[in-house]
Amino acid sequence: MKFFYSFFLILIFFGVVLVFLFRAGWYPLALVNGNLIWGFSYEQEVNVALKYYDQLTKDKVLDETQKEDIDVEIRRSALEKIIQDVVLADRAEADLGVTVQSEIDSRLAKYMTDKKLEGVANNYFNMTLEDFKKMILEPQALKEIYAEKFKADRKDFDIWFKGQLKAASVTLFTSEYKFNRGILELNS
Repeated sequence: MKFFYSFFLILIFFGVVLVFLFRAGWYPLALVNGNLIWGFSYEQEVNVALKYYDQLTKDKVLDETQKEDIDVEIRRSALEKIIQDVVLADRAEADLGVTVQSEIDSRLAKYMTDKKLEGVANNYFNMTLEDFKKMILEPQALKEIYAEKFKADRKDFDIWFKGQLKAASVTLFTSEYKFNRGILELNS
């Protein structure tokens, strides 16, 4: 009988721990080319996008249906952006060489000392400068590096990138979305 109570208490303990982990965002949301996308990174991306959108539309009056539609689209776009960033970063070392991070850092160095950038990150995105760099600036700099490389080779970056997204191995652990030929769509 004592074994049963001990087993039951251990089971309850693990259940409570799992609930706290899930609430903190420690659950896998997607698997992209072998890289896990965690719930907390998705929620952070969504919160940043919602904060930015609120700043842009603070004077507009929207009804509840419009707000819900916008919220759904922001959530979809946030996950799609994370997937795109992972696919691009996954290819970067092979395509651009091991010096890609130093190239990104050198591009961003001149902006990182600007005090106005910290204010923008904080006021418009509700982020620290370091988080802003990691989530917004570095992926954008990588896209620019790729675009310049493709332009120099007289190729179209957008067509190549769409092909990379179509070829990406994306497994979603949510029934809310489906990844169809490189595009994240809402499940009907």
